[in-house]
Amino acid sequence: MDLIASIAFSSSSPLYQKLVIHEQKVDALSPFFGNSRDPGLVVVFARVKDAKGRRVREGRILRTFEETKAKPVGADRLAAVKSNQKYSFALRMDNTESVASILSDFLQLNPDPETVNRLYATYDSITPEDLTAMANKYFAENRRTIVTLAHRADAAGN
Repeated sequence: MDLIASIAFSSSSPLYQKLVIHEQKVDALSPFFGNSRDPGLVVVFARVKDAKGRRVREGRILRTFEETKAKPVGADRLAAVKSNQKYSFALRMDNTESVASILSDFLQLNPDPETVNRLYATYDSITPEDLTAMANKYFAENRRTIVTLAHRADAAGN
């Protein structure tokens, strides 16, 4: 899920570029899929600048999920995202406190520091077809929950 989240919703994704950079209708768009032993949620957070048009932005996010099911990502894009995941992870481990914090997240899943190496080895083995299959399995409409937080005056925004 980390790879799909990065491909579809990170700052390098077409959706982010459209909504945040070009249209500037959204001032924050970020994915989150926490590491857990138990099933979790894939969260995509979007903060719109104006409630008018909120449903249009929501529709674009939902279309992005549908696109991950229908169209495999290019091999070059997948390779770039894998590389970014690996090297940005390594760059975050630049002091004792961050190493301890990062490793504790992994050790709660499996009390073996090699878990980190196995995760990145798994990422290296994932193909575009694997991502499409995963998206088709988990991004079904009957598994979806949409939460909208709004000021009372904006709650009826389009």
